Amino acid sequence: MERQRNGTFSRALQARGIRFVVVGDLTEEWYLYSIAHPIERAEDVVANLERYFSSSLKEELTKRFGEILSVAQVHLPVRILARDLVENGFPVLRYEIRWAPEALRPCGYVTHGTDRALWTLRLPVLTEEEQNIARRWLDVVDEESRKLLGGGGRSRNKDDVLVLKEDRSIGWMKDGEWEKYDKIAKSIAA
Repeated sequence: MERQRNGTFSRALQARGIRFVVVGDLTEEWYLYSIAHPIERAEDVVANLERYFSSSLKEELTKRFGEILSVAQVHLPVRILARDLVENGFPVLRYEIRWAPEALRPCGYVTHGTDRALWTLRLPVLTEEEQNIARRWLDVVDEESRKLLGGGGRSRNKDDVLVLKEDRSIGWMKDGEWEKYDKIAKSIAA
């Protein structure tokens, strides 16, 4: 890979008179890999990955595995639930938190549980500024909840999400991931 990255490979091709390369992939490569590398128990995942990847890729593979599980356990179910409830006339207030107090973030990540101090207004672990942000967040959630209850239970669109943004502002946004997850949900249903 280093020769490819640093240009040695492309210069060697040119030196041999090769003027271009045709390269591509198929949209469903996963299928052959899934049957060529069967997984019958959890240990098989590690064994199959070790065939191709060095242990130096452990961090990257760990992140990818976490992404797969977070899609299956959180991102997709939340959206499916919101979609189904809204489409059936049931009120939903969907949120996304992109900021959490820095001292509560493992490795700097806004991840599972790092929002708990905001929801419970845990004053001892929040700075004064963070307390103000938490209060604002709770006030907005309360206000939006009251709108749901007072407005005949009418939700916003299924792809609308109330966001506590990285800059600590709060507002409604379109879910930039909605279509991707909706496509996954439809493929699972099929």
